[in-house]
Amino acid sequence: MMHLMLETVSPVSSFEDHLKYSYFTRLLSLQFLKRIDIDDLSESSYEAGVFLALQSSGIDPQDDNVSKPAKGCLQMARHMGRAPNLNNAYLAIKLSEITPCRAQLEWYKARCDESVDQCGYYDTFEKFAASRRESTINMNLFRLGTFWDRVIGMAARNELSHDFHCMPKWVNASHSYMLLAEPLEIARYYRHGMHAKKGHYIKHGRNRRFQILERWWNRKVAVAAQEPQQNNNKRNRSRYASFTQDYLFWARVEEAKDWLKNTEEEEDLNKLGSFLENMNRFETYAKELIKNKEVSIDVLAKNSSYTLWAEKWKDLKAKLLRPPSTPLLNGMDCITKR
Repeated sequence: MMHLMLETVSPVSSFEDHLKYSYFTRLLSLQFLKRIDIDDLSESSYEAGVFLALQSSGIDPQDDNVSKPAKGCLQMARHMGRAPNLNNAYLAIKLSEITPCRAQLEWYKARCDESVDQCGYYDTFEKFAASRRESTINMNLFRLGTFWDRVIGMAARNELSHDFHCMPKWVNASHSYMLLAEPLEIARYYRHGMHAKKGHYIKHGRNRRFQILERWWNRKVAVAAQEPQQNNNKRNRSRYASFTQDYLFWARVEEAKDWLKNTEEEEDLNKLGSFLENMNRFETYAKELIKNKEVSIDVLAKNSSYTLWAEKWKDLKAKLLRPPSTPLLNGMDCITKR
């Protein structure tokens, strides 16, 4: 319409008409509505849209018995159709607002990895909880956990788009959160001795939040595994990962420490054999992670829980395999050959 006006009228009048563009479009819209015989129609574009939607559906807008319920359904559909996308955008803003909390945790990990005591990320937080620095990290953990609990709750109530849990932005963000935060949640669990009251973390202490977010990530991995191109592009790591890729690695270390302690105290050979087999299985698993460089350098720190456990386990195996031969030696031979 503006193009035609510029071609057919003088420059002065075309400039004046340009200033009245909104007036012309509104006038044309009302003329269009009048041409389809809409009587007493509100000038509201929303009311006009509802009127036309009812008419196109074969419903008489003038019949209140039918049109009122239909209008209610249209209003509900309008609200439900818009809300998920708006909520997605709202959460994206909130995600950016908690980025400083995540940055604090990353800074804390870097400081722990560089510390002269060579304890690493997990053990530093597990042992030294009374300092001001650890208190700040606790607060950041709480804020991050609250945010992801809110996300999961909104998803469960269908307040987010149906494919929210498949969106790369959110799957990757939740995965990064778990790699960074769950080791500290595990450390806090064992620091407070909750494993003695409730049992070990994996079965008895893990927050539902982590279980749900892990399912989101596993779904993505399963889909990627079905794509040949993804499999071909997979490369071996040339350096250790920034974060240990097994969320529960430190919980497994704590269980292995418990098995080692029980082995030193247990006299029942049947129970002893079970402990030895469990530790041998964990050792194989951990070595595979290290070989593939899927662990962070804090795992290999000189005074980390894993390093200390591995040294004690090595000494215990040497002791058990030392002559003279005993029934326990035979059991150990069977386990190490598996």
